[in-house]
Amino acid sequence: SKLLVCSLMYCCGVKPYTAAKVLICCACIFAPLLIGYGLYGIYQGFQGGLNQLGLFTGLLPIFLGLMSLQEAYTINKMRKAEILSQHPLFVVARTDVSRRRDWAGQIATLNTGGRDDPNQGFGNNSGDTESTCCFSSCFRSCRRGDALELSQHEAPMAPADPAQAAKAREDRQAFLDRVEQQRQQQQAGVRR
Repeated sequence: SKLLVCSLMYCCGVKPYTAAKVLICCACIFAPLLIGYGLYGIYQGFQGGLNQLGLFTGLLPIFLGLMSLQEAYTINKMRKAEILSQHPLFVVARTDVSRRRDWAGQIATLNTGGRDDPNQGFGNNSGDTESTCCFSSCFRSCRRGDALELSQHEAPMAPADPAQAAKAREDRQAFLDRVEQQRQQQQAGVRR
């Protein structure tokens, strides 16, 4: 499980919550196969005259399958409660910055709650949801020229989502209207 999760997160740039889903699916598929193989080994051990090695080779996969199912259950329960970062395999799922919306618009605060952000990218404490692959460092020399060209010229801006831009403008305007209204109320109170 550790090899699967670490290779997904560190080498492929998969988000921790997605890696947890993959691990749970793999455990739910392969653990019953291990248990079945163990039962078959015990059956073969009884057919061979109670061979101790046959019984041992049958019990070991059964215990491994049961442990795998128990761990998958624990990880799934933590994933649903958004506390996956408390599991030793998923410490990187901890979100230090929490992004939310309030009456003043979108804000970023320190995450003082015990919950994680399931959309957070791996190894990312800024609260962003984008994740990058560590294999990209292998091709860094190919991109250095592009980075130098961009630094000498103005960086291109990605086109904004029109709905999101409109929502941001509405939030900004509503905030400015509230500030102006509060200022007018304070001035009216001073004039009296």
